[in-house]
Amino acid sequence: MGYAQQYDWIDFYQEFATKLLQYKDNRDELVDNADSIIKKMIHN
Repeated sequence: MGYAQQYDWIDFYQEFATKLLQYKDNRDELVDNADSIIKKMIHN
């Protein structure tokens, strides 16, 4: 089993980290977006 096959979660976390970089100077927006998602999940 190759490295990439053994650790298929790596691609997810690389993409997640890349997306988080959009918020490196605006954590308030990140928290607001996360809060909005959580509220939507709770109400559904």
